[in-house]
Amino acid sequence: MPLDNVYTEDEVNVRDAGSIYTWSGSWVSAGSSLQPWKGYIFKSGGATELNIDVRGSGFGKMSKSMDPDNIPMDANEWVIDMIATTGNARDELNAVGVRSFASDGYDPLDEFEPPAVMGDITLRIDNRDREESPDLYAMDIRKPNEAGHYWDLQVFAPTNGSRTYISFDGLGYVPEEYDIFLINKTTKQAKNLEWESSYRFANTGSDNYLKQDLRLVIGTKQFVENNNAGVNLYPDAFTLAQNYPNPFNPQTSIMISLEEDAQVDLIIYNLLGKEISRLAANELRPAGYYNFIWNGRNGVGDKVATGVYFYRALIRNTQGKVVLNKTRKMVFLK
Repeated sequence: MPLDNVYTEDEVNVRDAGSIYTWSGSWVSAGSSLQPWKGYIFKSGGATELNIDVRGSGFGKMSKSMDPDNIPMDANEWVIDMIATTGNARDELNAVGVRSFASDGYDPLDEFEPPAVMGDITLRIDNRDREESPDLYAMDIRKPNEAGHYWDLQVFAPTNGSRTYISFDGLGYVPEEYDIFLINKTTKQAKNLEWESSYRFANTGSDNYLKQDLRLVIGTKQFVENNNAGVNLYPDAFTLAQNYPNPFNPQTSIMISLEEDAQVDLIIYNLLGKEISRLAANELRPAGYYNFIWNGRNGVGDKVATGVYFYRALIRNTQGKVVLNKTRKMVFLK
């Protein structure tokens, strides 16, 4: 059954009237037709009735949907695909961006988030504070403006001992005058995505799922500072944060902030002062915030014993002067 033969009481194509998915190991787009023996879910953006014309293309009214992929983008338009992965689980249905024919509220370019599935990873756009069609979204495309936009995101990852990776594909199309930050509102950390187009964190916690509240903000420096969710986006010092979580098992995250470009060494030691692993070895990194993950293994990949460990950051500026030499304690549990 072609989806062009499925439309609302207002003769709007089903794909423009809401979001339709099918299951194939994970939620995927329904494509261009309904297939026998497959199940589908549809969430409406406001329609109350669906009409299915079973007579075929020679009868009735066919309702064509909008296909934005076939409409070339102007210089001030961009779309970013967001993909979340952990282990074998993957959520790649998500996108944000700006198109000139979009609206800032719900429109046919937007897609609702499909239901969460136990054991899977979920990345979603939280638009529940909207006046029109408040809900959770998988795709949210808005109208361009001079200042910028931000999107509040949520990610749910199973605490499987792996890492969650979120990649952002399409950042190169964002205007050069804009800053691009991903803010972790849960841990009060931020990352400048212009230097690296992905974000990662350890799936650690006592519950079956780990929830992280994020914000992707893209715009002028003033705009991102005004919408920073209370997190300082531009470091004013060289710092080494306490690892999170602590105590931990099997992984923990360590945040370093650089006030300016610097050479970074990050080393793990045991109680006797013996070096266990190097997470950064004299690496030149631009100013910003950086998140390192230690998985409780030594330099050759063997699991270390549980107990107390230390991590040390030795940071030198581009002139070779030591600007930070600090050590913190952490606890690795069974």
